[in-house]
Amino acid sequence: MIPENVSELMTKAQLYQSFTLSDDTEIDALYEFLFMDSKYDCFCTECEKDSTFRVVASRDYPKTIGVNQMLESRLATLQGLQVVGSFCMRNSTHHMVHLFIVIDTSVVKVGQYPSIADISSPSIKKYRKILGEEKYREFSKAIGLASHGVGIGSFIYLRRILESLIEEAHDAAKEVPGWNDEEYQQARVTEKIVMLKEHLPTFLVENKGMYSILSKGVHELSEAECNEIFPAMQIGIELILDERIEKLEKEEKIRIASKNVASILGKLKS
Repeated sequence: MIPENVSELMTKAQLYQSFTLSDDTEIDALYEFLFMDSKYDCFCTECEKDSTFRVVASRDYPKTIGVNQMLESRLATLQGLQVVGSFCMRNSTHHMVHLFIVIDTSVVKVGQYPSIADISSPSIKKYRKILGEEKYREFSKAIGLASHGVGIGSFIYLRRILESLIEEAHDAAKEVPGWNDEEYQQARVTEKIVMLKEHLPTFLVENKGMYSILSKGVHELSEAECNEIFPAMQIGIELILDERIEKLEKEEKIRIASKNVASILGKLKS
């Protein structure tokens, strides 16, 4: 089936990802999106801002009367290569282009410019500081590889990011009195995550199986299987990083508030 929000074919679907038009409603939805002046929200790489894009619709779509006849005609019109142009409503000279091949009820995205990685990069910039430059580049590479259908390669980078977060937590745990590092070194990764639960984001602790999924992807799953799973893994990584950001922001607020309270008390006593 295609995404409920058809515009996600443009903004989130990876190259060579296959979708099936599972019923008449989906045929209608895709047809109307491509041929009836639709709009969708997306980051404009030239404006460098979030914007709304308008699909440049074909004006010669058929206008049949009977319902069955109309559906058959719409599916027939969708067949073959569909080159979908759209322009930014902030600046009509800024364009996006998407290519889809439709064969029977199968829809495959075969081209896109700018790439998913290009339009996604602004949404992950907030993780640059928390990840550091090296891991931030790896996160960007993971998204870029996935957008081009390189699922296994993208999993390697996501797993490296997860491993670095676990190792940071391990470094913190080693400073705690009573920490048993020998036991830790002999544990499996999922067991290590449980041992580090006081130093890791809750989402990772509660979803420690993420590491197993990524490892299975690297060693056993096909490119197609990794590509299918990648969006869920990306969201999982982002949730883990969001928790870390929230924790640091809270700690900074507490530090500033405590400093201000101490300053006010000092003034009141003088």
